[in-house]
Amino acid sequence: MTAVARLGAAVDVGSNSIHLLIAAVGRARLRTLVDESVQLGFGSVVDRDGQMGATARRDGVAAIAGYVDQARAMGAASITLVGTEPLRRARDRSVFQADVLRATGVPLHVLSHEEEAELTLLGVTAGRRPTGPLLVMDIGGGSTELIVAAPDRDAVVGAIAVGSSRLADALIANDPPTWPELQALRTQAIHLLATMPMAAPERAIIAGGTGTNTNRLLGRLRLGVLDGRLLERAMTDLSLHPAAEIAARTGLTVRRIRQLPAGIALVEAALDRYGLDRITASEASLREGAIHAAARAGDTWPEQLKTMIGEPSP
Repeated sequence: MTAVARLGAAVDVGSNSIHLLIAAVGRARLRTLVDESVQLGFGSVVDRDGQMGATARRDGVAAIAGYVDQARAMGAASITLVGTEPLRRARDRSVFQADVLRATGVPLHVLSHEEEAELTLLGVTAGRRPTGPLLVMDIGGGSTELIVAAPDRDAVVGAIAVGSSRLADALIANDPPTWPELQALRTQAIHLLATMPMAAPERAIIAGGTGTNTNRLLGRLRLGVLDGRLLERAMTDLSLHPAAEIAARTGLTVRRIRQLPAGIALVEAALDRYGLDRITASEASLREGAIHAAARAGDTWPEQLKTMIGEPSP
């Protein structure tokens, strides 16, 4: 295989950032070549105004066009653009999609909650079918998706339009957060996760920043396993030190740190909901899933996504 023919790229427009991943596609696993993002905070804009507005649309198009140019310059055979929670809610998302298409020639697909969960499953499993019931949880800034997949049954998907950023903004006013604020986060997280479908997973994976950033906060390997004791330790640390102090110690951004208690509360609630005592952090996300999906099905990946998550890896 040639490197040029097998490069894939995915750009994800989320609540906090626009994120680019460029990777070489192997038989199953990806080899990351570029992984970068720009913080634009579209989720807060849409929460406030109900739409992106001209300024946010212009900034978003410029960032996406730059990433598409970068992927093309590296020889990416496929470039997949996806949007998540802020675009699901933005009144002007069709205007933004048209602007992106005009600037790049690549369509921007706004994912449903179900598609987002399915792509995340593809990403964290490297396209392989799970050998036993597996819970994959993805906590974004604006929404939370989970999917329980097993080799012998259809996947079960659950979603709430609340993520770490929206939950933290609603319930945390202090820096560091007070214990009453943390308990309010936990109470609300339990209430939210109670709406998720019942399932019986045997193990769990947390995709994206909540898991890896919690491990970084604790001074552990980014992809380590988290249990209730470690999650409690992280919450205590977050309650004792201002975000700027933690940022200086860990290299995490202040924005990510201020959202982390809400993410941890959602993880705790998910473990309780599904009777699990631990969860494994993964750096993979829906972007890896989008690259796998495009490599398998080209532009028809949205129509074939359900088939892909139910079949063995190629």
